[in-house]
Amino acid sequence: MKTNSNLEGVETKNTRKILIFIFVVAVVILILVIANNSSDKNTSNDTNNNYQNSSINSNSSSTSSSDYDNKNDVDTVINKNKVYGFDETFVFDNLEITIGSNYSFTVVQNRFSDYNNHEVLKLPVTVKNISGDTHGLNMFSYTCYGSNGTEVEKLGSYFDEDIDYAGDLRSGASYTKYMYFEYDGDGLYALEFDNYATKVTVEFQIKKG
Repeated sequence: MKTNSNLEGVETKNTRKILIFIFVVAVVILILVIANNSSDKNTSNDTNNNYQNSSINSNSSSTSSSDYDNKNDVDTVINKNKVYGFDETFVFDNLEITIGSNYSFTVVQNRFSDYNNHEVLKLPVTVKNISGDTHGLNMFSYTCYGSNGTEVEKLGSYFDEDIDYAGDLRSGASYTKYMYFEYDGDGLYALEFDNYATKVTVEFQIKKG
């Protein structure tokens, strides 16, 4: 009888140990499940926040880009629709520019030039620097188109009063020089000023004689 009692005691202790072990394992598993769920939730929240921030930034960039494009479109429309003529002053590249109507004609006199004896259109141009710095008209910022709508050659290098060699102006200063272009017949001529930020067109009728 004593032996059976001892066996029952051992079995009871083993049963308790097993129950305690199962309980501990269950608690550990529960803790791991809770921790995993919390981690998934945080990850999901971070993902949602990142997505929302990305969407906001994307919308903001799109809006800024759209505003910039719209502004450029407006500027382009204004510059495209505004065409100046003789004796009308316009602003280009911080310069006030006026193409005078008292044009005249001359001839290239250089026997070594392909343009020797070619007739030349001489346009008076008044330029005033309205910026705060020393500044002048860039010789590469304008192009002339003749009566046929094709670009005509600049021939100012054969003449002393050419505007391309006039130099810069101090703030507030001005001068009147000349642009010299190959004359290709009577008709509508056009001067286009373009520095990639501003574009201005001047159209004028040329008639010789």
